[in-house]
Amino acid sequence: MLLFFKTLLSEDLRWSFEPYGEILDVKVVFNGQLNRSRGYGFVHYTTVEEATKLQEQPKG
Repeated sequence: MLLFFKTLLSEDLRWSFEPYGEILDVKVVFNGQLNRSRGYGFVHYTTVEEATKLQEQPKG
């Protein structure tokens, strides 16, 4: 799933993806020059099965 938010925080990303499984780690990518989020990040689930739950969700 691709999401893009200019003000993305780690807590927001975790909150958005927690319903789909147990999260091991969340990382938001930052722009070092501007010291703010680049608007995307990565979510690492504890198992592959939990990660694929998100892909199986209806879009819309």
